[in-house]
Formats: sequence, C-alpha cells, structure tokens
Amino acid sequence: MGNIDVFERIANNYDTPDREKIAKITANSILKKLSPQSSAQIAIDYGCGTGLVGMNLLDAFNTVIFADASQNMINIVKKKLEESSHLNAKTVCLDAENQSI
Repeated sequence: MGNIDVFERIANNYDTPDREKIAKITANSILKKLSPQSSAQIAIDYGCGTGLVGMNLLDAFNTVIFADASQNMINIVKKKLEESSHLNAKTVCLDAENQSI
C-alpha cells in the first residue's frame, strides 16, 4: 500500500536545494549513458515527483513523459513545464497500485 496521501501533502514543499542537487547528479549520470541518437527517443520519469530529474532531461530526448501517482506532484510538474520553453513533455497521473494499465 502506497503513501500517496503523504506526497499529496508535501508536494508544494518538496523541492529543496538538496533534492535539486541530487536530481542534477542523477540526470547527469543518465545523460552520460545516452547514445548520440537519444534525441529521437522517449524518456519516462516514473515516480517523477515534482519532475526534478526529468526537467534536466528535456533537452536530451524527443519526448519526456512525467508520471506520478500524486496529482499534486503532477500539478507542480505542469506548472514548471508551462514556465519553461519546452513543449516536448507530457504528464500523467498514474497510480499503478490502484489502476489498471
């Protein structure tokens, strides 16, 4: 059983300097593993939270899909995407524990 209600409550305060730093390190590790043709591929940031990792991948992929079970987290990703110049992203609220795929 998940803790979606916890993430719903903390979404607005989730982004901290420490989390942003860890996300940047994670994204950079992913970027180092990409092949030159990766820009034609799709990345799925599953359990994306507020999109800290995936936002750092937008320039490297044709499409980035942000998926999380918390609607409040997805709402924050949507807001970040609206404020950015990136049009190559999609969001989905997906609770794999309680939804059929």
